[in-house]
Amino acid sequence: MKYAKIALVMIVTSLVLTFLFSFHHVNRFSAPNIPSESDNGAGKDISIRPGTRHVIEQNKTKFSNSPIQNPTNKQAGSRIHRYRVTPEEIDRRFYPKTLKSCKENNSSNLKTVDDWVNAFKTGKVKFTPLFKHNEYFFPWEKDYLSKPPLEDINLLPDLKFSSVWFLPRNKLPTLTTFVTGRKSETLSFRVDLVNSYGQQRLLGGDEVRAWVEGDPSTVSGMNYSASGAVTDLGNGSYVTTITPLWTGLTHLKISVVYPREYIRAALHHKRLGSYRYILGIFKQRKIKEVTVCHFSPNIPGRTCMCNLTHENTAPFYCGRPLDRRLTCGDLVSVKLTPKQFFRVWTPAEKILAGTMSRPAEKSLIKQNIVINVTENGDKDQVLKSCYKTDPRKTWEKQSPRGYWTKKISWTWTSAICHEPEIKSELVKRCLKSTQVIVIGDSNGERMFQILRRHLSCTVKKKVDQPNPITIIHRNEANNITVAFSPHKRLMFRHNQSELNYQTGGLRDQINSIPSTGKYVIIIHYYLHMTSDHLSGFYYQLVNLRNSLRKLLRRNREVIVGIRGPHISTVEWPRNHMSGGDVLGSFIIRMTHDVLKDLKRRVVFLDGWDMSIGLRNELFHTTNDIPKAMVRTLLAFKCQ
Repeated sequence: MKYAKIALVMIVTSLVLTFLFSFHHVNRFSAPNIPSESDNGAGKDISIRPGTRHVIEQNKTKFSNSPIQNPTNKQAGSRIHRYRVTPEEIDRRFYPKTLKSCKENNSSNLKTVDDWVNAFKTGKVKFTPLFKHNEYFFPWEKDYLSKPPLEDINLLPDLKFSSVWFLPRNKLPTLTTFVTGRKSETLSFRVDLVNSYGQQRLLGGDEVRAWVEGDPSTVSGMNYSASGAVTDLGNGSYVTTITPLWTGLTHLKISVVYPREYIRAALHHKRLGSYRYILGIFKQRKIKEVTVCHFSPNIPGRTCMCNLTHENTAPFYCGRPLDRRLTCGDLVSVKLTPKQFFRVWTPAEKILAGTMSRPAEKSLIKQNIVINVTENGDKDQVLKSCYKTDPRKTWEKQSPRGYWTKKISWTWTSAICHEPEIKSELVKRCLKSTQVIVIGDSNGERMFQILRRHLSCTVKKKVDQPNPITIIHRNEANNITVAFSPHKRLMFRHNQSELNYQTGGLRDQINSIPSTGKYVIIIHYYLHMTSDHLSGFYYQLVNLRNSLRKLLRRNREVIVGIRGPHISTVEWPRNHMSGGDVLGSFIIRMTHDVLKDLKRRVVFLDGWDMSIGLRNELFHTTNDIPKAMVRTLLAFKCQ
């Protein structure tokens, strides 16, 4: 009995000390009578922490192709029970609106282009949310949306107060501005984010990026740059690891690009409606009517709608004309609506949104860290040729994946495998009797232009349907064809364009490739997908995966390159979240997961890693990045 009492006292004492230590740790930056993050809804459930590209393994949440089970009450949170919905559920919900028996109810009487444009400009268009308030499509949506919107701007990360700690092996963390390391040695640093009240941030989910830059004055007059890996600890701290592949003084840069509150606002807005809709012009003889079209079925302004997914070979819906003499088959052209600037900000969110379109220098933690990198005494590692390297290596989360050097212009050097220098004669010899097909947007087209210039094509053909426009160039001496065709996202066709469904979309173009013959396929989605809810991109990825599976089974001479997202922190300042790289890290995760069983035959062209190293800011990257991607892909094909 005596020992039982002693044991009980020891247990109680231990619990009390644990509580006091935890309280002291959590509030080590706190000031009295100052609101904390928890006052703004920061909960204690930190089991899922997306928000940065590299997330600790136990916190990853996988996508499922045949999801989706509703979470338990414990998983859903204590305030709102949130339920994960499937693509099939969304389709079933909107399916009755596509039937001929659908009857209009309280629909808008807007029928002309001018009617709709004025309604969008004045905010009179009523949006239909794609999801109910307690539903989510992706696991990471639940994590962000379960927290309330930002109400206090001072709770955001403060770049002056936040700190970076060096994490030497087997030693205590050190708050320093000068570190010594060796070439090819991996160095680790912990980033502690602190708000303007001096309090430690308690949640993860911020978009934190890191890179290192060599000092040209100490590195033979050369500029060096490479990205670093970032791991979200889920508690307001992040660990970044960097591996300098050169010697000399090197500067570590850490950027808090987007706080989790901004990412939450972006996710919230994409559930409410699109950044930019499309106007569909229906016409039959002298009868004409205009309705709203989009890639998701929550069409504003009409109760009933036309499902044109089959014709478009990708999700596409239009409001049904009120004039019953017009049918869904009478859609003849499309035109963009004005840009939408959402009006559902909290005052703090509105201030935050006005600061997010900014160059990288404006989001850097102020602590300047210099690393003196010395030789390690070993010979440089000799990399295996990319031609003999498994393409799965390009999907691995190695960091850095390579580095940039510059004397006159930037050149990419891969750290995965050896890439030969790309010269026109090598390209012509490698691609002899090969058809190259580039499918994507304007960033994808730049890869097409780089290949075209290497091939010195003599025959040029432009197939103006006009949607999509296909450009075909041929090098007859080597029997090489290189073609570019845009994917079936009409979002950024600024002028009114006629429709021609005969050209087919990405699915039809891949399905048309025969079982014999040499083909190189380059595919690039991305910025055209970011203006809407990412469930639309998920559908595109699933369709792409299904088509590529069939292609790679029937033709063993096909090599496929998937171009990943790149960073772009500037442009569209008034509504940056609807067209920038805010959700780029989620797109990378989706791409990796949906295409995971194709990685043996598909090369991943990692624009994220490359563009962080170059501190890219614009939607259209410098030509250095597409040049590097073309070199990488050809290195896996050319012996």
